[in-house]
Amino acid sequence: MNHPSNINNFDVKGLSPSSIVSALRKTRDSIASITEKKAYYADFTEVLYLNSSDPVEALHSRLEDLRGKTISTVAGSGEFAQVFLNKGAKRIEIFDVSAPGLFFNELKIEALRKLSSEDYRALFDTSPAIFDRDIYRHIADSLSPQAKSYFDTLCLPSYSPFLEGGLISRERPMRDHRFWSFMKHGISDDKSYEALQKKARQAAFFFNLEDICDRSATEEGKDLIYLSNVPELMLNYELIADFIKKGNKRILFTQDNPIKNDGRTEVISDYGSALLNPGDSFKLKGMTARLFACDRNLLFNTIIEVRSEDNSDLTLS
Repeated sequence: MNHPSNINNFDVKGLSPSSIVSALRKTRDSIASITEKKAYYADFTEVLYLNSSDPVEALHSRLEDLRGKTISTVAGSGEFAQVFLNKGAKRIEIFDVSAPGLFFNELKIEALRKLSSEDYRALFDTSPAIFDRDIYRHIADSLSPQAKSYFDTLCLPSYSPFLEGGLISRERPMRDHRFWSFMKHGISDDKSYEALQKKARQAAFFFNLEDICDRSATEEGKDLIYLSNVPELMLNYELIADFIKKGNKRILFTQDNPIKNDGRTEVISDYGSALLNPGDSFKLKGMTARLFACDRNLLFNTIIEVRSEDNSDLTLS
């Protein structure tokens, strides 16, 4: 079935199939030269994160209809793009400093476009491996040359420790035993899967290997930007203001905040600690922000929203 082609900037960023194989070989050899596995720590840009530390289900339940909207999101483990797709977004731009994260998003999108519900779940529910090699081969040729080279290499026998987890793939704590939480719970039957599949076949996806600081300098006119728990945001809310100043309508990002027994979330505002319910507003570094959603069971349990309509003083630059 025809669908919009995925677009990426991998070539522009100097990312070729051969360079990917070379980088994986270097990482493999570095690990092999260390007798104790725990002595090796892979940089997060090398790691394939298999699940999300964000409240994905809460994000989905609180979001309204996004039909016709343009969304920009960090890659994460691929669940964010699925949520926005299910809400009707027609153009989803996925950016990240991690090439494996982008590849994993691409794999999930192509699997969704081409596989039955049964095969999709079988592809990603193969513990301890990242995915089922045999099912993967049915969709490998649909991937970009870079993503295909990455996953083809991981399928080689000499890379089994990578594919089977622990070295190059990681599951974040405080989630289900497997990593496809949204597709397991939010899209839990064949009918909802087929509806999402139809949307995936009609939507346009763009993959950008890019740092958030570079992105904030160029991103304009998006209906919604999802930044997850990008480390730069922990201390630098000017990035949020930059996005708003450039005409982006809504910014969502996550934090780790205490959630009280009565369900209210404790956030730090410009005026000190505040106990809030979803939808409540507060001041954040001079901006008006809102508590968008929360889930006490996750690592980054709170989603914060900043809207352009609440911050008219942040004019277009």
